[in-house]
Amino acid sequence: MLSLPIAYQTSNTFNEYAEITVLSFGGGQDSTCILYKIIYDPAFRARFVRGHLVVIMSDTGDEHRYTYDYSGHIKQV
Repeated sequence: MLSLPIAYQTSNTFNEYAEITVLSFGGGQDSTCILYKIIYDPAFRARFVRGHLVVIMSDTGDEHRYTYDYSGHIKQV
């Protein structure tokens, strides 16, 4: 996970910052475990997530069908 400040636009200016945490979700056991810990463990979330959480997943176009099915399930969590 990566936490960093990002600029965002308000009133046509980019002078305000918000901190975000980015989780790169691959659909495997490690990133799934981290995501579940963030969602269901408040102490873990408080320690490791700063600001907004953004979960990203790269679609290579060559993923197994089950990976797509599973990522759809995770979206519901």
